Amino acid sequence: TSDVYSGIRVAAGRKPVALATGFLDPYSSGVGPLEGTPEARKQYVVVVREDWTVMCFDHNLRLVWEQPVGHVRELLGRDAGLFQLRDVAVVVTSQTSDPDKSGGMVVVSGRMQRKRRARADSLLENGAFGDDDG
Repeated sequence: TSDVYSGIRVAAGRKPVALATGFLDPYSSGVGPLEGTPEARKQYVVVVREDWTVMCFDHNLRLVWEQPVGHVRELLGRDAGLFQLRDVAVVVTSQTSDPDKSGGMVVVSGRMQRKRRARADSLLENGAFGDDDG
């Protein structure tokens, strides 16, 4: 397979791994530009990078906010290089988990997996394949 980023210089950890669009503002039946039409809502674009930073852009692709949600290096320490991001999902919804607040939420979920080469190296280090003494 060909890597999309092979010809583009992207700093490590800054590659996008998930993208979603949706409305964060709740539906309003207010009067829009034409009488009797609902008020127009604007969609947001949310990007999750491989370093677990979430970026939210407005409908004009201006950055609204950026938030690191998973500090892989801090959680795993020196073993962080042994893992790779496998699956990421992101949902943008106008629903809220707090009835006292207006506006929606962004939900991010993901799974990490030990790298195959790292797994083999770890087994070798732990003597899983026997001693070299014969």
